Amino acid sequence: MQRPAAPAGVLKNTSYKSVLEKFREYDGARTAPALAELFRPDPGLIIRQEPAVTLSDGENQVSLRIELPLNLKETPSFSLRKASMVSILQNSDGSWQITARPFKDTLEAGLTVICDGSEIRFPLTTAPPLKMLPGVTDSSFEYSFAEYLKKRGTDKDPRPDLNGDGKSDYIDDYIFTANYLVRQQNPKELPAGNKQQ
Repeated sequence: MQRPAAPAGVLKNTSYKSVLEKFREYDGARTAPALAELFRPDPGLIIRQEPAVTLSDGENQVSLRIELPLNLKETPSFSLRKASMVSILQNSDGSWQITARPFKDTLEAGLTVICDGSEIRFPLTTAPPLKMLPGVTDSSFEYSFAEYLKKRGTDKDPRPDLNGDGKSDYIDDYIFTANYLVRQQNPKELPAGNKQQ
């Protein structure tokens, strides 16, 4: 069944907020459920990523479904930032499907759609694979995440610098939470993988 054509004028310039930006603005409780909630996609998005979060190990791929109006005057163009295009096709219902591979260790991959004079910017939700920290084992990862969240980030109780930028901040919280969520989705996987064939 084909979906009905969207009314004219629906497509407009849009720049979606990234999950990393949500972390930067967040000042609530530092608990696993609270931080995981920041990864929940906003309602009404015309672009959806599957899986919702992926680790940028240079091999993992994401599928992007783009729901555009059927009455467009021109064929849309798609470009990726810090990710390579694996495939692109138009589904029978008029939607577009893109398979992309985020660059290794990137936090900033994104998709731009240009059509009918409008530009849509969609950030991919990716994070570098978390390398094992001292004292952290595969079986203790969930416990270690809970302990990490308890740290206050003081001189006496420092938090790890997970991305090597010389400080511990919301980016590190994002990376740890992303790795935690991937492990929740794929409990048999090691921290560095949610690979797709």
